[in-house]
Amino acid sequence: MKTLYHQLINEVTSSILVLVVLTLAGCGIEEKVIPAMAEELRLGPKILSASIPGMPDENIEIDHKKNQITVTVPAGLINLTKKIEFTIQDKAEWASSQPDVINFCSGTLSHSWGGVSTTDLKYDNHTAVIRKGNIERTYRVVIKQNEDMYFAPKDKIIEIEANFGGSFLSNIPIYNFSDGDNRTADIVFTNTQSGNQFVESGPSCWYNFATVDLCRIPENAPLGEYSVQLQKKNGRKTTNQLRVLLKAGAPYVAYLNEIILTPRPKDIKLVGANLYPQAKIEVEIWHHRTKESHRIKPVLNDPSGREGSLPLPVNLKAGQYYYKVYSEGKLQEKEKRLIVRETEKQPVIFWSSYGVPIILKRNMPVNYITCYPVLPNSSPSLKLTSITDGTKTYLLNILTRDSIYELGPNYFNMPSDIPSGRYLITMQYKDADGVSQESEPLETDVIVE
Repeated sequence: MKTLYHQLINEVTSSILVLVVLTLAGCGIEEKVIPAMAEELRLGPKILSASIPGMPDENIEIDHKKNQITVTVPAGLINLTKKIEFTIQDKAEWASSQPDVINFCSGTLSHSWGGVSTTDLKYDNHTAVIRKGNIERTYRVVIKQNEDMYFAPKDKIIEIEANFGGSFLSNIPIYNFSDGDNRTADIVFTNTQSGNQFVESGPSCWYNFATVDLCRIPENAPLGEYSVQLQKKNGRKTTNQLRVLLKAGAPYVAYLNEIILTPRPKDIKLVGANLYPQAKIEVEIWHHRTKESHRIKPVLNDPSGREGSLPLPVNLKAGQYYYKVYSEGKLQEKEKRLIVRETEKQPVIFWSSYGVPIILKRNMPVNYITCYPVLPNSSPSLKLTSITDGTKTYLLNILTRDSIYELGPNYFNMPSDIPSGRYLITMQYKDADGVSQESEPLETDVIVE
């Protein structure tokens, strides 16, 4: 539709042009004026000049034949954006909002006020479009980079400790990065001993080289020394390289995978950071109620130190467990919960605290105990079993918050007819086959008052 519109405009313009030229010629207007006016009617109005504060005028070239504005980026530039001022032909106007900011990285124009109007969306932000009457003229912005791209020199090797969740290479200025290619650059890590390479996503057009992370250290990179080079999608590379030494930090186990005993696995997967043999790691697992404990040395052979495996104790049973991590005999972390289930269908019940009995008031709603799965039409309930008399049990319906609620906290109402005392609490539901499934008891006693 837009092409047809422009075709009609051009045909009308050509007709007008012929009439104007004939009229001017008949009136005796000088011949040199006629071609100039004809060119404006054919090509549209001009952008007469552009300037960027602090940048030499010769760095900006306007080619009216190509309808192109070429900006040569000054040597050593770190800033990605600058203010830009345009002068346009008399009686011409901007087709969209007047741009006043240029991004050297992406080669785009924008407005310092940050907004985008509906009209702006009709135009490519790599262009400057002006018009006079119904005639538009589009100039494309081209960013030109003649200088080598390089990291700010570093006198010594950069030492970084590996951490769970990622370590980062930060605060590294890059000179002459901007060249109009706004695609995300690659950061290539080359191990100086093995020659193996690891690639991470690097900066893009909105990167502030002085204050934020250049990139994440590749997760699968083993400890050691690396040379680091930046490479853009257009083939440009930094002419120098950084030297980075990736060291082990404190060992950390983020979590142990939940354990399903049927079918019985051989080991438990550990996930964390700095899980290396030299850390001499031991993991202590204990059942909260029975106090049965196991102290196990994990198998650690992942070169990146992010995973390991823990041999499963032969007599480990389903229940609520906790674990601690030691390195060279010293405690590294506070205890964390470990869920052990007999089968995938066995439900789980827990709450955020442990060690302190839960007090339930009669005739009161309870909404801080978490259960899963709690599925529609599965008849979920809580079962209270008297600790002093195991024959006394009470079932309380779990009230789910909506029809797809699988993970709590769920809520239920405490009735008035349950006797005071200490209870074990479990969760029950019926699986897809209609078979009743029951959880292991909550690790904390429940006191009904």
